[in-house]
Amino acid sequence: MKPKRRMRNSGRILKEGRGWALRWVEGGRRRYRSGFATEDDAKKVLAHVLAQVALGKAGIPEPRVEDTRTLGDLAPEWLGRRDHTHKAAKDDRRRWKLHLGPFFGRMKPNEVGTADVERFITQSRSKLAPGTIGVCVHILSALFSDLMSHKPTPFATSNPCHALPKEVRRLMKGKLDPENVSFIEKLSDVKRIYLTLPEPVSIAYALGAMAGLRTGEIVALKWEQVDLASRTITVRFQADRNSGEEREPKSGKPRKVPILDGLLPVLTEWKLKSGGKGLVVRPMQAQAAHISRDVLWDSLAEALASLGLQAMTWYQATRHTFGSQWVMADRSMEKLSMILGHSSISITEKHYVHLRRDLFSERDLSTLDVDLGPSTATVAPIRQTSGRADQATITNA
Repeated sequence: MKPKRRMRNSGRILKEGRGWALRWVEGGRRRYRSGFATEDDAKKVLAHVLAQVALGKAGIPEPRVEDTRTLGDLAPEWLGRRDHTHKAAKDDRRRWKLHLGPFFGRMKPNEVGTADVERFITQSRSKLAPGTIGVCVHILSALFSDLMSHKPTPFATSNPCHALPKEVRRLMKGKLDPENVSFIEKLSDVKRIYLTLPEPVSIAYALGAMAGLRTGEIVALKWEQVDLASRTITVRFQADRNSGEEREPKSGKPRKVPILDGLLPVLTEWKLKSGGKGLVVRPMQAQAAHISRDVLWDSLAEALASLGLQAMTWYQATRHTFGSQWVMADRSMEKLSMILGHSSISITEKHYVHLRRDLFSERDLSTLDVDLGPSTATVAPIRQTSGRADQATITNA
């Protein structure tokens, strides 16, 4: 039996990874478009295409001459508009400049296919963390969504990020297990590290391990933000890792951090010693705007080695140690989320809930309170009567 032939100019839709694609014949040439998120979207576009072709018009019109700029030409304007709507706009611009721009910048929107995005993901794995790659792909997808909605003529006809197959998307997921992230488990070791570090690195370490501040927040902290009388630190800025420019914290808004009993005498003495003006942790080089992160990290590595302690990152030995010790002391998870500046308590719980001593309360443990041990009662045997079992009678032993 011969296979059924498709009707002339009927076109068809194809499953492609997680998305859908179209194929049709127009003007004697085979045409193809991919990147549709759902089958319904593909069907609607195909119906429109075939209707246009039947009227003798172009199914999906090619971009006008003035609309064939490259992504490198189109992205800056779009990134600029995000400054007013997205907290991470500056970070997005940096990711475009460092990672996305060099790869996609010379390509025109309709030249970018799903295969190109896959190639970017696989090639980036050698130098970027999976989570960073995922953020980059998200930025690229948002850019294409904007280009597709451009009026009067779209710059792009499809989003190549929508059709990425599952096995490729898995490459963008980190494998970090919060339960295996190291931290300083003994408070006596926190003290030993502090006493071993040189000033002002020791002060930076104390602000991280005893207040949970991020590295950028530590190096940008000024004395005017430290109120020893009310025992609070107001985190207003952080220093950009690359440019050193001071900008708003990662959470996008200021937050209050308590000065704990162990940190109060350290900051009190340091304020008198340093003069109490300008940066709390001053740079060691006169011409530098902030203390070098390399100085912090290298000094910590030397201190850990000299004390015979496990090697770990600055984050693990400071901010993560603070969060872990807070939870192990049975303190509020909600307050910890506020102190660390997390966007939601679910992020805090993801990193620290496994350390809670009261993860399950006594009331939780008493649920389904039934004794499954051997019964001490005597159970009478079941007798069959007229094809039915009589109800068993139980007598106490």
